[in-house]
Amino acid sequence: GLDFKNPNHTFPYYLYNDDPIDDINYLYSYEALRVSIGYILAQTPLKKYFRTYRELGIADVRILPWYKYGAWAPFTEKQMARVNKRMFSKRIVNKETRKLSKTEDETVRGIRIISDFDDLPEDAYEPELTVLKEFLETYPEVDFTVVLPPVSTLFYHTAPKNMMENAVHRGRAFVEFSKNYPNMRIFAFPQKEIISDLRNYKDHVHFDRNVYRFMTRQMEKGENRLTEQNVDAYTSQLINAINSFDRSNPFAVPDTPRAIDFEGNLVIQ
Repeated sequence: GLDFKNPNHTFPYYLYNDDPIDDINYLYSYEALRVSIGYILAQTPLKKYFRTYRELGIADVRILPWYKYGAWAPFTEKQMARVNKRMFSKRIVNKETRKLSKTEDETVRGIRIISDFDDLPEDAYEPELTVLKEFLETYPEVDFTVVLPPVSTLFYHTAPKNMMENAVHRGRAFVEFSKNYPNMRIFAFPQKEIISDLRNYKDHVHFDRNVYRFMTRQMEKGENRLTEQNVDAYTSQLINAINSFDRSNPFAVPDTPRAIDFEGNLVIQ
């Protein structure tokens, strides 16, 4: 079942029923308490002693209050711009440039070679689809929304080949899988205005709150939903954006304002 890896991680069904009162159970969960303590310590004079979650037994990653950068966080446009500048720091640029060099042999005239969907291994999506299947069949009365995040085109040129190709064709795999599950919806955001503009990102995969807000509003309106009828167009749009990436100048940004404003509105198309 869902708990085959960790019996302490169970589906929080109480968050999806019609009773808002029992949602407070989330705040008393072990994981929520550990992460909350980490956030609190990161904001105190003791923060230099808690530079990673490892001290709290969570994971070996830096403590950063990412909640401040979410879709509806109390965050100003100026603060968001400062966070975005990390994307262009010398450390990040050097790191991503090294990754680009490792994938150079997989390119033809600056375009990265991408296998067709039918050429991928049969088990390419087995782990994630196994988990989805368990959720969807265990809770058929719950509507599940799956979002394919708009990672940057830089990601597609620096990621290992199998990871890159899985990301390109995940939309097709999920659509095929969802045919038997009416309680599953898929949304994807391959717009070049988003993924080809590094000003939208904190790093090559994590995007800013303007993109979060745009995605939320689009999903509320039912836009950007992936279906059997449009999944091929989605994949082609994504591949075209990847192919337009300039590997010789990977950190270039458009000379126009960002297409999505601070409130998540698409202002340039």
